[in-house]
Amino acid sequence: MRYLHLLSWVAGSAWAIEATKAQVILDVLLRRAIGAPSADDTPWDDDQQESRAAARAERRKSEPQEGIAIVPVMGVISPRVRDVEGVSTGGGMSAEGFAAAMRQLAGDTNVSGILLDINSPGGNVYGIPEAAEAVREARSAKPVWAVAHHQAASAAYWLASTAEQLVVTPSGEIGSIGVYSYHEDISKALEMQGRKPTLIKAGPNKAEGHPAFPLGEEAAAHVQARVDDYYAMFVRDVAKGRGVPVATVRDSFGGGRMFGAQEAVRLGMADRVGTLDDTIRRMQRAVGKQRTGGEASGGGDLATRRRRLALA
Repeated sequence: MRYLHLLSWVAGSAWAIEATKAQVILDVLLRRAIGAPSADDTPWDDDQQESRAAARAERRKSEPQEGIAIVPVMGVISPRVRDVEGVSTGGGMSAEGFAAAMRQLAGDTNVSGILLDINSPGGNVYGIPEAAEAVREARSAKPVWAVAHHQAASAAYWLASTAEQLVVTPSGEIGSIGVYSYHEDISKALEMQGRKPTLIKAGPNKAEGHPAFPLGEEAAAHVQARVDDYYAMFVRDVAKGRGVPVATVRDSFGGGRMFGAQEAVRLGMADRVGTLDDTIRRMQRAVGKQRTGGEASGGGDLATRRRRLALA
């Protein structure tokens, strides 16, 4: 029943995640919810161990360097990260844990700058607006940069765009600005297995997104309204972070598409193309100049700070 509950949670949530990664999660959830594992599930535990080992290696590499705190943003972002890790390769991270780390680093006098090292397809919208606000608060205290190394999609781009400078690796990509929800009607599949679920409920709209039953038009309209609300929040935060009008984000930032590094910079979705190591060195020079030049780390308007940081 665990996977049926997870599939129900997915159906009741809004997601800001790159489509192919979402499909992997949904396919595994669906197969397991209806009790029909495929050959693809056989090596799943081995794949999980390998991907988690790779994620741990990335975190070990991301150690503070000369006053720069490097915060890894890896895998699917979710408030229920352990559950999602069970159906998603590449590990995951907690939005709440990320926000807490940003607040801690913002007040750490040994940290002169914060660099987000991002390789994530995005995730659930829960906790993302709060995490973006934590980035903005940290940015008022010290420089916060981000590197799409190699992917910052959807919710991950939501966070990346909040940094005062966003770099994309030469082979990287960013974007996928959008939100969606998903409903899988598995009633026929359950029926073929001889399973007939019954819901005992109070409240006319309770459990209206449960995957064991069809989704009605009224329920679909309600889900659409929630998705629209989250999308509006997403677009507003990107516009604020990138210093552009909301209309620019809606009309010119792809409407859900991903872009390579050069095109993303041309569109104004990122500031430059560069490697992680190069960005670390640039940031070290930038915060060094701020310390010796007497400028406050968080001083100046966004446009002025971007110009100053771009020269570092």
